[in-house]
Amino acid sequence: MTRDEFSKILEKSNIKERQYDLIKSIDASDENDQINYQFLSEIGYRQCTVLGLDLYGYSKFELDKQTLIPFVFDLIYQKTMKDIGTYEGCFFDEYSFPDNFISTGDGCFQIFQNPIQAVLFNIYFFITMHTYNASRYYPKFYNYVGELFFRSCITTGKIFSYEKNHYGPAIITNARILSKDRLNRFLIDADTYKWFLSKIDGVENISEITVEELLEILGINSALGGCSAIFRTNETFNTGPANKFGREYCKVKSCHVQKIGDISAKADIFSIYNLELQIYFYIFNPEKKDIGRGMVVSIGNSNNSGITD
Repeated sequence: MTRDEFSKILEKSNIKERQYDLIKSIDASDENDQINYQFLSEIGYRQCTVLGLDLYGYSKFELDKQTLIPFVFDLIYQKTMKDIGTYEGCFFDEYSFPDNFISTGDGCFQIFQNPIQAVLFNIYFFITMHTYNASRYYPKFYNYVGELFFRSCITTGKIFSYEKNHYGPAIITNARILSKDRLNRFLIDADTYKWFLSKIDGVENISEITVEELLEILGINSALGGCSAIFRTNETFNTGPANKFGREYCKVKSCHVQKIGDISAKADIFSIYNLELQIYFYIFNPEKKDIGRGMVVSIGNSNNSGITD
Protein backbone atom coordinates (compact mmCIF):
# COMPACT_ATOMS: atom_id res chain seq x y z
CA MET A 1 0.00 0.00 0.00
CA THR A 2 1.25 3.49 -0.88
CA ARG A 3 0.62 6.71 1.04
CA ASP A 4 -1.69 7.90 -1.76
CA GLU A 5 -3.76 4.71 -1.47
CA PHE A 6 -3.95 5.19 2.30
CA SER A 7 -5.10 8.80 1.87
CA LYS A 8 -7.84 7.77 -0.57
CA ILE A 9 -9.20 5.25 1.95
CA LEU A 10 -9.38 8.01 4.57
CA GLU A 11 -11.09 10.37 2.14
CA LYS A 12 -13.86 7.93 1.21
CA SER A 13 -14.47 6.87 4.83
CA ASN A 14 -15.60 8.73 7.92
CA ILE A 15 -12.75 7.47 10.09
CA LYS A 16 -11.57 11.03 10.88
CA GLU A 17 -14.97 12.80 10.80
CA ARG A 18 -15.01 13.91 14.46
CA GLN A 19 -11.89 16.05 14.13
CA TYR A 20 -13.74 19.36 14.72
CA ASP A 21 -16.95 18.07 16.30
CA LEU A 22 -16.53 18.35 20.06
CA ILE A 23 -20.13 17.47 20.90
CA LYS A 24 -20.78 14.39 18.79
CA SER A 25 -20.55 11.22 20.87
CA ILE A 26 -18.41 8.28 19.85
CA ASP A 27 -19.79 4.80 19.33
CA ALA A 28 -16.72 2.65 19.89
CA SER A 29 -18.18 -0.47 18.28
CA ASP A 30 -19.24 1.51 15.22
CA GLU A 31 -15.81 3.07 14.88
CA ASN A 32 -14.15 -0.33 15.24
CA ASP A 33 -16.33 -1.61 12.40
CA GLN A 34 -15.20 1.33 10.28
CA ILE A 35 -11.55 0.47 10.94
CA ASN A 36 -12.14 -3.21 10.14
CA TYR A 37 -14.20 -2.79 6.98
CA GLN A 38 -13.00 0.52 5.57
CA PHE A 39 -9.31 0.28 6.30
CA LEU A 40 -8.02 -3.12 7.42
CA SER A 41 -9.94 -4.87 4.64
CA GLU A 42 -7.82 -2.89 2.17
CA ILE A 43 -4.52 -4.12 3.60
CA GLY A 44 -2.85 -6.55 1.24
CA TYR A 45 -1.45 -9.23 3.51
CA ARG A 46 0.91 -11.74 1.89
CA GLN A 47 1.91 -15.19 3.08
CA CYS A 48 5.69 -15.02 2.93
CA THR A 49 8.87 -16.52 4.27
CA VAL A 50 11.41 -14.31 6.04
CA LEU A 51 15.12 -15.04 6.34
CA GLY A 52 16.82 -13.16 9.17
CA LEU A 53 20.61 -12.80 9.19
CA ASP A 54 22.34 -11.37 12.22
CA LEU A 55 26.06 -10.87 12.85
CA TYR A 56 27.12 -12.55 16.07
CA GLY A 57 28.94 -10.23 18.50
CA TYR A 58 28.76 -7.08 16.36
CA SER A 59 28.80 -4.75 19.38
CA LYS A 60 32.08 -6.27 20.58
CA PHE A 61 33.99 -5.15 17.47
CA GLU A 62 36.09 -1.99 17.72
CA LEU A 63 34.67 1.14 16.11
CA ASP A 64 36.82 1.02 12.98
CA LYS A 65 35.80 -2.59 12.33
CA GLN A 66 32.14 -1.85 13.11
CA THR A 67 32.35 0.87 10.47
CA LEU A 68 33.67 -1.51 7.82
CA ILE A 69 31.34 -4.42 8.54
CA PRO A 70 28.25 -2.98 6.73
CA PHE A 71 30.39 -2.60 3.60
CA VAL A 72 31.72 -6.16 3.89
CA PHE A 73 28.16 -7.40 4.45
CA ASP A 74 27.03 -5.60 1.30
CA LEU A 75 29.81 -7.23 -0.74
CA ILE A 76 28.76 -10.67 0.51
CA TYR A 77 25.09 -9.88 -0.10
CA GLN A 78 25.73 -8.66 -3.66
CA LYS A 79 27.74 -11.77 -4.52
CA THR A 80 25.00 -13.95 -3.05
CA MET A 81 22.45 -12.27 -5.31
CA LYS A 82 24.71 -12.75 -8.33
CA ASP A 83 25.28 -16.45 -7.58
CA ILE A 84 21.55 -17.02 -7.02
CA GLY A 85 20.85 -15.51 -10.44
CA THR A 86 23.55 -17.61 -12.08
CA TYR A 87 22.91 -20.99 -10.48
CA GLU A 88 19.33 -20.96 -9.13
CA GLY A 89 17.53 -18.48 -11.36
CA CYS A 90 14.60 -20.81 -12.09
CA PHE A 91 13.44 -20.46 -8.46
CA PHE A 92 13.57 -16.65 -8.49
CA ASP A 93 11.74 -15.66 -11.66
CA GLU A 94 10.45 -12.06 -11.41
CA TYR A 95 11.71 -11.80 -7.84
CA SER A 96 13.29 -8.50 -6.76
CA PHE A 97 15.91 -8.66 -4.00
CA PRO A 98 16.05 -4.88 -3.29
CA ASP A 99 12.24 -4.60 -2.96
CA ASN A 100 12.20 -7.32 -0.29
CA PHE A 101 15.24 -6.26 1.74
CA ILE A 102 15.22 -4.77 5.24
CA SER A 103 18.59 -3.64 6.59
CA THR A 104 19.35 -3.99 10.29
CA GLY A 105 22.88 -2.55 10.12
CA ASP A 106 24.61 -5.77 11.14
CA GLY A 107 22.42 -8.03 9.03
CA CYS A 108 19.06 -8.02 7.32
CA PHE A 109 15.63 -9.48 6.91
CA GLN A 110 14.98 -10.78 3.39
CA ILE A 111 11.40 -11.57 2.41
CA PHE A 112 10.80 -14.51 0.08
CA GLN A 113 7.84 -16.17 -1.58
CA ASN A 114 8.53 -19.59 -0.07
CA PRO A 115 10.97 -21.44 2.23
CA ILE A 116 12.93 -22.95 -0.69
CA GLN A 117 14.04 -19.50 -1.79
CA ALA A 118 15.02 -18.64 1.79
CA VAL A 119 17.10 -21.80 2.23
CA LEU A 120 18.84 -21.31 -1.13
CA PHE A 121 19.74 -17.71 -0.28
CA ASN A 122 21.05 -18.79 3.12
CA ILE A 123 23.20 -21.49 1.50
CA TYR A 124 24.82 -19.14 -0.99
CA PHE A 125 25.25 -16.42 1.65
CA PHE A 126 27.13 -18.83 3.93
CA ILE A 127 29.21 -20.14 1.04
CA THR A 128 30.43 -16.60 0.38
CA MET A 129 30.87 -16.03 4.13
CA HIS A 130 33.05 -19.15 4.28
CA THR A 131 35.26 -18.02 1.41
CA TYR A 132 35.60 -14.63 3.15
CA ASN A 133 36.58 -16.27 6.46
CA ALA A 134 39.02 -18.50 4.56
CA SER A 135 40.68 -15.31 3.27
CA ARG A 136 39.73 -16.07 -0.35
CA TYR A 137 37.18 -13.28 -0.84
CA TYR A 138 38.45 -9.73 -0.27
CA PRO A 139 41.35 -11.04 1.86
CA LYS A 140 42.54 -7.54 2.82
CA PHE A 141 39.17 -6.82 4.43
CA TYR A 142 39.41 -10.16 6.22
CA ASN A 143 42.93 -9.40 7.48
CA TYR A 144 41.69 -6.09 8.89
CA VAL A 145 38.22 -6.98 10.23
CA GLY A 146 38.71 -10.65 11.06
CA GLU A 147 36.24 -13.56 11.03
CA LEU A 148 32.52 -12.90 10.82
CA PHE A 149 29.90 -15.33 12.11
CA PHE A 150 26.21 -15.04 11.35
CA ARG A 151 23.17 -16.67 12.91
CA SER A 152 20.13 -17.17 10.72
CA CYS A 153 16.44 -17.83 11.14
CA ILE A 154 13.57 -18.61 8.76
CA THR A 155 9.96 -17.87 9.67
CA THR A 156 6.77 -18.15 7.64
CA GLY A 157 3.67 -16.00 8.06
CA LYS A 158 1.86 -12.84 6.99
CA ILE A 159 3.38 -9.49 6.13
CA PHE A 160 2.13 -6.27 4.54
CA SER A 161 3.91 -3.40 2.84
CA TYR A 162 3.50 0.36 3.21
CA GLU A 163 5.62 2.92 1.36
CA LYS A 164 8.27 0.33 0.45
CA ASN A 165 8.57 -0.76 4.08
CA HIS A 166 7.47 -4.17 5.34
CA TYR A 167 5.67 -5.14 8.53
CA GLY A 168 3.92 -8.14 10.00
CA PRO A 169 4.13 -11.13 12.33
CA ALA A 170 6.57 -13.12 10.16
CA ILE A 171 9.19 -10.37 10.62
CA ILE A 172 8.43 -9.84 14.31
CA THR A 173 8.65 -13.58 15.04
CA ASN A 174 11.95 -13.81 13.19
CA ALA A 175 13.50 -10.96 15.15
CA ARG A 176 12.37 -12.40 18.48
CA ILE A 177 13.70 -15.88 17.73
CA LEU A 178 17.06 -14.44 16.62
CA SER A 179 17.24 -12.43 19.84
CA LYS A 180 17.09 -15.64 21.88
CA ASP A 181 20.05 -17.29 20.13
CA ARG A 182 23.46 -16.97 21.74
CA LEU A 183 25.39 -18.91 19.07
CA ASN A 184 25.60 -18.98 15.27
CA ARG A 185 22.64 -21.32 14.80
CA PHE A 186 20.23 -21.84 11.90
CA LEU A 187 16.71 -21.84 13.36
CA ILE A 188 13.29 -22.26 11.74
CA ASP A 189 9.83 -21.79 13.19
CA ALA A 190 7.03 -24.35 13.31
CA ASP A 191 5.22 -22.99 10.23
CA THR A 192 8.37 -23.32 8.12
CA TYR A 193 8.98 -26.83 9.46
CA LYS A 194 5.38 -27.80 8.60
CA TRP A 195 5.73 -26.35 5.08
CA PHE A 196 8.68 -28.64 4.35
CA LEU A 197 6.88 -31.57 5.99
CA SER A 198 3.81 -31.14 3.79
CA LYS A 199 5.70 -30.36 0.57
CA ILE A 200 8.76 -32.66 0.58
CA ASP A 201 8.10 -34.95 3.57
CA GLY A 202 10.45 -32.99 5.80
CA VAL A 203 13.29 -30.52 5.49
CA GLU A 204 15.74 -33.44 5.84
CA ASN A 205 14.82 -34.48 2.27
CA ILE A 206 16.24 -31.30 0.78
CA SER A 207 19.29 -33.30 -0.33
CA GLU A 208 17.11 -35.86 -2.14
CA ILE A 209 14.60 -33.67 -4.00
CA THR A 210 15.08 -32.97 -7.72
CA VAL A 211 14.72 -29.73 -9.66
CA GLU A 212 11.64 -31.01 -11.50
CA GLU A 213 9.91 -32.03 -8.29
CA LEU A 214 10.55 -28.69 -6.66
CA LEU A 215 9.36 -26.70 -9.67
CA GLU A 216 6.11 -28.70 -9.67
CA ILE A 217 5.65 -28.17 -5.93
CA LEU A 218 6.20 -24.42 -6.30
CA GLY A 219 3.88 -24.18 -9.31
CA ILE A 220 6.67 -23.11 -11.69
CA ASN A 221 6.41 -24.20 -15.31
CA SER A 222 9.14 -26.84 -15.62
CA ALA A 223 8.72 -26.85 -19.43
CA LEU A 224 10.76 -23.64 -19.43
CA GLY A 225 13.69 -25.62 -18.04
CA GLY A 226 15.12 -25.79 -14.58
CA CYS A 227 18.82 -25.17 -14.01
CA SER A 228 20.16 -25.60 -10.49
CA ALA A 229 23.59 -26.19 -8.99
CA ILE A 230 22.17 -27.38 -5.66
CA PHE A 231 19.45 -29.76 -6.86
CA ARG A 232 19.93 -32.56 -9.37
CA THR A 233 17.64 -33.23 -12.30
CA ASN A 234 15.66 -36.46 -12.72
CA GLU A 235 18.11 -37.46 -15.47
CA THR A 236 21.27 -36.95 -13.43
CA PHE A 237 20.02 -37.99 -9.99
CA ASN A 238 21.71 -41.40 -9.91
CA THR A 239 24.27 -41.26 -12.71
CA GLY A 240 26.35 -38.79 -14.63
CA PRO A 241 27.14 -35.20 -13.67
CA ALA A 242 25.24 -33.85 -10.71
CA ASN A 243 23.66 -30.97 -12.60
CA LYS A 244 23.64 -29.02 -15.84
CA PHE A 245 26.80 -27.18 -14.84
CA GLY A 246 28.91 -30.26 -15.52
CA ARG A 247 31.25 -30.66 -12.61
CA GLU A 248 29.42 -30.60 -9.30
CA TYR A 249 29.41 -26.97 -8.21
CA CYS A 250 27.40 -27.31 -5.05
CA LYS A 251 25.23 -29.81 -3.19
CA VAL A 252 23.63 -30.47 0.19
CA LYS A 253 25.76 -33.17 1.84
CA SER A 254 23.58 -33.54 4.91
CA CYS A 255 20.69 -31.94 6.76
CA HIS A 256 19.85 -32.53 10.41
CA VAL A 257 16.88 -31.05 12.25
CA GLN A 258 16.11 -31.07 15.98
CA LYS A 259 13.04 -29.75 17.72
CA ILE A 260 14.22 -27.44 20.48
CA GLY A 261 10.74 -26.84 21.88
CA ASP A 262 8.87 -23.71 22.89
CA ILE A 263 10.61 -20.49 23.85
CA SER A 264 9.09 -17.25 25.11
CA ALA A 265 9.97 -13.76 23.93
CA LYS A 266 8.05 -10.66 25.07
CA ALA A 267 5.14 -12.80 26.33
CA ASP A 268 4.85 -14.69 23.02
CA ILE A 269 5.52 -18.42 22.71
CA PHE A 270 7.35 -19.81 19.67
CA SER A 271 7.99 -23.42 18.71
CA ILE A 272 11.38 -23.63 17.02
CA TYR A 273 13.65 -26.17 15.33
CA ASN A 274 17.44 -26.26 15.08
CA LEU A 275 18.82 -26.95 11.61
CA GLU A 276 22.33 -27.94 10.57
CA LEU A 277 23.30 -28.13 6.90
CA GLN A 278 26.59 -29.26 5.42
CA ILE A 279 27.18 -27.92 1.93
CA TYR A 280 29.83 -29.02 -0.54
CA PHE A 281 30.88 -26.38 -3.05
CA TYR A 282 33.56 -25.99 -5.68
CA ILE A 283 35.38 -22.71 -6.21
CA PHE A 284 37.19 -22.02 -9.46
CA ASN A 285 38.63 -19.28 -11.60
CA PRO A 286 35.95 -18.32 -14.19
CA GLU A 287 38.76 -17.97 -16.74
CA LYS A 288 40.19 -21.43 -15.96
CA LYS A 289 37.41 -23.64 -14.64
CA ASP A 290 39.66 -26.68 -14.50
CA ILE A 291 41.62 -25.00 -11.71
CA GLY A 292 39.82 -24.96 -8.39
CA ARG A 293 39.09 -26.85 -5.23
CA GLY A 294 36.19 -28.26 -3.29
CA MET A 295 35.18 -27.10 0.20
CA VAL A 296 32.57 -27.94 2.81
CA VAL A 297 30.72 -25.30 4.82
CA SER A 298 28.42 -25.86 7.79
CA ILE A 299 25.33 -23.71 8.26
CA GLY A 300 24.15 -23.72 11.86
CA ASN A 301 25.33 -26.29 14.37
CA SER A 302 24.03 -29.30 16.25
CA ASN A 303 24.19 -27.64 19.68
CA ASN A 304 20.56 -27.14 20.70
CA SER A 305 21.27 -25.84 24.20
CA GLY A 306 21.77 -22.28 25.37
CA ILE A 307 18.74 -20.62 23.80
CA THR A 308 17.60 -18.57 26.74
CA ASP A 309 14.02 -18.12 27.92
